[in-house]
Amino acid sequence: MLSRLLRTLAILASLVLLASFALFAIDQAGGASDQAQAEVGASGAQVLGPPIKGPAAQTGVRGTIDSAARDLVSPFHAWAPGGADSWGSRIFDLGVGLLIYAVGLGALARTAGLARRPHVTRRGDQPLPRF
Repeated sequence: MLSRLLRTLAILASLVLLASFALFAIDQAGGASDQAQAEVGASGAQVLGPPIKGPAAQTGVRGTIDSAARDLVSPFHAWAPGGADSWGSRIFDLGVGLLIYAVGLGALARTAGLARRPHVTRRGDQPLPRF
């Protein structure tokens, strides 16, 4: 039961981190496209395009996903390079978050699942003694 709970938490945390990063990447790509179109439309004059929306401007499901992702990465976000919403910071948060939650909780879930099962030798059905 504990291993199933840990595995579920690992999957949910990983999905939240991946969804938040994907939504951030979509926003950044859309904002860059709008800015490039504004520059081309200005006939070579340098014009600033519309601002790229950060996660603080989001509400609803998007706001909930970003808030949950911020809560998950808050213990190690201070070590992230760059600004709060830079690519470097987001990639660092995603990488460390997946390492901790997907790999760490996944390994912990496997360990918890193994602790409940008796160890059986290949020659017979006798469980090995536990020390």
